[in-house]
Amino acid sequence: MKNKEGLFHIAVSAVIENREGLILITKRSLTRDHRPGEWGLIGGRIDQGEKDMVIALKREIDEEIGLQIDVIVAFRTFYFEYGTEKKSYFGVNFYCVYGAENKIILKDKENDAYKWVSPQEALKMIKDANTKEAIQVYQKFHQHYIRK
Repeated sequence: MKNKEGLFHIAVSAVIENREGLILITKRSLTRDHRPGEWGLIGGRIDQGEKDMVIALKREIDEEIGLQIDVIVAFRTFYFEYGTEKKSYFGVNFYCVYGAENKIILKDKENDAYKWVSPQEALKMIKDANTKEAIQVYQKFHQHYIRK
């Protein structure tokens, strides 16, 4: 059931970069309503009453994979329709870094696997055009604004 006009949910997702310059992608569980079995970026919905997107993103990442990340900056906004009900979502992509050892714990049933890959590898593995665009914008953003 699509939202009434003017109503939408808010989603946050992260391009998480590790010390080696690889980014994290996760494989969605086959039981998920939206893009089951596909590789994508980690993220989730802002819960009713949450007032801070960064806190919501950190909560989602901790709940799903147990990482404590540093959120650097939002770099992209997007719109999508979620699942078979086509619920309207407004989303924000964040550039995040993770500086510890790559010890991920799949804590819930939302993801079946994860990989640290180059952005080019991620683009080959991901089917969703919106997610591919997020990675392409991340690459341009990273090239122009992140200095190592």
